[in-house]
Amino acid sequence: MEWYLETDMMIAYLLVAIGIIGLLLQNRYGYNPKLRDMEDPHIMDAIDTFGTMMSNVYSLPPVKIVIEDLSNESAVYVDGPIEACFMPKDKNGSRIIIDLERLKSDGWDLSTLCSVVIHEYTHYYDCSLFDDYKDWLKDYESNPWHYELRSKQSEKDYTKTLMKEYCELTKQTNSL
Repeated sequence: MEWYLETDMMIAYLLVAIGIIGLLLQNRYGYNPKLRDMEDPHIMDAIDTFGTMMSNVYSLPPVKIVIEDLSNESAVYVDGPIEACFMPKDKNGSRIIIDLERLKSDGWDLSTLCSVVIHEYTHYYDCSLFDDYKDWLKDYESNPWHYELRSKQSEKDYTKTLMKEYCELTKQTNSL
């Protein structure tokens, strides 16, 4: 009978541990609202902050990030609408375009927006390795999956870190 009690206690401890782990993983960044629940100035602040962080990661000057409707645009590697893109031009004219209304209507959250900025910044970095942005465009058009997979890997490598840093910054700012 004594071993039944020990088994019951072990099961109870295990269930508590699983519950705690579940709560921790549910919101692993501490702050990850849906974009549609955020005010636009807060979203823009987050975009600017993620952009600055990625500029530091890649040791590049910040690239302009703008909000535009991309519903009529298409990509080399996929049929259908796109949510964001990197538009290379000369060093002063390159920009990242994000279709914020699409992201909101599709139910995206802040960490996914962070991944979008990381993804497009990786394209910006790759483009910076070429002497002329037109050469990068040609290479991208002939090998889109090479660049898309690199950008996807960057998302995996940096999203968690940037979200944690952003959450820490917002906690510090809110406590002032």
